[in-house]
Amino acid sequence: MWPWPAKYNPLARAQAAYNEFFGDVKTTSDNATSAVVQTKKETGQAVQQWTIDNRDGLLKQANDMKVVGDNTFKAGVVMAAMGAPVAGVGAAPGGAVASTGEAISTTGAFLEIGVELVSGNYKNASLNIGSEVRYTALNYVRAKAIDTLIPFSLRGLDDIIDLSKMTLTSIENLFKQEADETIEKLKSKDDNDR
Repeated sequence: MWPWPAKYNPLARAQAAYNEFFGDVKTTSDNATSAVVQTKKETGQAVQQWTIDNRDGLLKQANDMKVVGDNTFKAGVVMAAMGAPVAGVGAAPGGAVASTGEAISTTGAFLEIGVELVSGNYKNASLNIGSEVRYTALNYVRAKAIDTLIPFSLRGLDDIIDLSKMTLTSIENLFKQEADETIEKLKSKDDNDR
């Protein structure tokens, strides 16, 4: 028996249709993937350029957040120390205000680090990261030390423990502000010094 001519062979026609269909699918998939990768790259470049263009404003906003957070923290410590009855009596209301202030300050610090990283100023970013890591570790050690020194809980003692933690944190923040001022002097102010 002789072979079917290619144009009449049903298996060859099915093979050709299969190859054509999946070739088109592969081409479409490759084009879509390429477009997504290109769009992602362009978006990243646009975000980086926008960050560079608005770097000074973003850094000012980050610094303002840190100042507001630090001042809110101080107000919370004073409230806790005075036992101000905001939502109750004792250190709890002041602790909540102090925690909020600390969160705002930390958000400002992370915004500053992000802006420095995205804009390519790695020296300033590394100085900020080092400062935040150092004080986060110090904060953790301080809290654990107090918990270890006073491992039990008595009625009324919890407020004293919380107040002690906030007082030590307030002292840490004073040192941190002094260190931050020194770090600001070390930072590159010139965009060419990246």
